[in-house]
Amino acid sequence: MIKKATILAPFVVFTATAQHDPTCGFFNNLTMADMADGDNKFLTLDKDNNLFLSQNDPKWTAMSIVETSTCTALIDFSQSDKPDVPPVPLLLEIDQTSLGEIKLIFTDPSGTLNPSPTYPLNVWTSVPPMSMVDDCPTFNAESTFHDFHDGDDKLVSYDPENGSFKLGQTDVDVPWSLTTNMDPEGCTAMVDFKSSGKADFPPVPLLATLFVSSGNSQIEHIMVQFTDPSGTIADPDYPLNVWQLV
Repeated sequence: MIKKATILAPFVVFTATAQHDPTCGFFNNLTMADMADGDNKFLTLDKDNNLFLSQNDPKWTAMSIVETSTCTALIDFSQSDKPDVPPVPLLLEIDQTSLGEIKLIFTDPSGTLNPSPTYPLNVWTSVPPMSMVDDCPTFNAESTFHDFHDGDDKLVSYDPENGSFKLGQTDVDVPWSLTTNMDPEGCTAMVDFKSSGKADFPPVPLLATLFVSSGNSQIEHIMVQFTDPSGTIADPDYPLNVWQLV
């Protein structure tokens, strides 16, 4: 079972006044769940905008400088001792979500890993959520979401009028779909993949939470995050996977 780590220090994010430059937050070893690798990393951002990404096992640290106007940083993992690194530097964007979480979204501005420089390659999310959720975001019917865990795309639709929340995939050998109900109070829905026809599915129903992630760039990212309320796979509030609208 994956256990959540402890956040060592509180943080403040995304503030600006007439007397002060914008800030992207101050973090001290903030625990981040890496959706692609399925493990924990750590985020530190000091008051001089020095950003550090690290891991304890294997031990490595990568460093960069954050541009506060957009809360982005170009991170070159090849300059660290990380065992497996992308072939090119990645652009990291620091967002805060309507769940109160911090998200790090990675893209490839060179277009090497994906032709679109804005296509999300991976996301790290803070553990656990920090505050209450806002209103449920809306989007076009049957929109494409990138699945960071599986590394492919899924189809998602949400009808706020009746609460219908539909997930599926058509570009696979065995297409699958499921429909459940979204609770508008918490923007959550219980998702039981075993009844969908999906080839591989979790052993228990998961809680899907719909939310918005955004930073100083003012670009909003609509996401779905999955947790296991039963505690079978991980602690109930530990993020198991994230899908992002693309």
